[in-house]
Amino acid sequence: MALNDPLPGRSVLGLRRADQIVSRATPWLIDGWLVEGTLAGLVAPSSTCKSFLAIDWACCIATGTPWNGHAVKKRAVCYLAGEGLHGLRKRIAAWEIANGISIKDAPLYLSASLPFLCNDLSAIASIDEMNEVTLAGPGLVIIDTVARAMGGANENSAEHMSALIRSMDWFKQELGATVLSVHHTGNNPSNQTRARGSSAYRAALDSEFLLKAVGAHEIELSVSKSKDWSAEAALRLRKVLVPIELEGQDESSLVLRLVTSIKTENARLTQVLALRAQGLSIRKIADELKLNRSMVERLLKPHGKSEGETVAVVSSRPPYTGGADETASRRDTTAETVRDVRDGADERCQGPRAVHPGQQLAEGGLVNDPVIVARVRAREGDNIGPIVFERPHTGAATADAHARAYEGLNDGIP
Repeated sequence: MALNDPLPGRSVLGLRRADQIVSRATPWLIDGWLVEGTLAGLVAPSSTCKSFLAIDWACCIATGTPWNGHAVKKRAVCYLAGEGLHGLRKRIAAWEIANGISIKDAPLYLSASLPFLCNDLSAIASIDEMNEVTLAGPGLVIIDTVARAMGGANENSAEHMSALIRSMDWFKQELGATVLSVHHTGNNPSNQTRARGSSAYRAALDSEFLLKAVGAHEIELSVSKSKDWSAEAALRLRKVLVPIELEGQDESSLVLRLVTSIKTENARLTQVLALRAQGLSIRKIADELKLNRSMVERLLKPHGKSEGETVAVVSSRPPYTGGADETASRRDTTAETVRDVRDGADERCQGPRAVHPGQQLAEGGLVNDPVIVARVRAREGDNIGPIVFERPHTGAATADAHARAYEGLNDGIP
């Protein structure tokens, strides 16, 4: 029996009198973005992090985690992926680390393959399996990608595209799920703002989202179609590299971070580094700042081994008084006379203080200078925590001069 054949005992039209239908508020799955029981499309050129955003949404919904400040309704998620399970799991592992949230026992299900969804029997079998695995049915079904789901069928053909749309409609109706399909834009540079292939695809969607690259490290997410609700303003997301460890090997993957939230994370990093510099353990830092322990470990790892000790770097250089020649001389002197001590053991370090890179170095800061860092690590080994700069206590009168003298260090020392 085909999907478009009437089923015995089933109402074909489901007619009801209009005054007996109760209007209701938009049932958001992700507040302002994804609506329950609708067809949505995520469209972007290749290499624009479409799957990373789809994974972000999937993990948030499966764990009930707010997405960039937007409330989320926790539901089961079925991710029908055309890519391998292991690559997808690696990206999810990065999401867990970046958000400090485990997906253990979360109703997030990944497919081992993506069936040919232009075929009615494949669609029916998929519905049966999703119902069986999730018990109550998924709240979100992700199809990644349209090309993979069409299995070589002609995307430009309205007939072939309509066959896929029929399966997506069936998922929505039978499962009560939001169906998010991930699709590419056209290859022509003039078609980078529309879905590739037949216009039947976009016409069938209730909402459509467009991703576009903004420079090398950011992407913009905008709403290009919203059927019966107001469209949210465009968001800027930044690609953030997350170190992960798999079977004892150091690897990495990407997550997407709201650009405005990067400032919040930088402030959090400053607090974590400051407490770590005071000698607090990861557990105590997590308790003090009310963060997950895994979040603290993630913030510390790029700045040295998270379980390593803090190393204070103390400069014995006198205040800078001016002049280009003196600037070069002071840099050379600093490279030769920098002393490193563990946990503020030197009497001139009354407990190292840390500030985030980019802030005014009025009292102390994270050392980024590659020469100094290399020399400290050569002596202390790699198993150290963040390296911080601490000036000798020469009094407030020379603090500003010391700050100006140090500012040049981040330019590098020949």
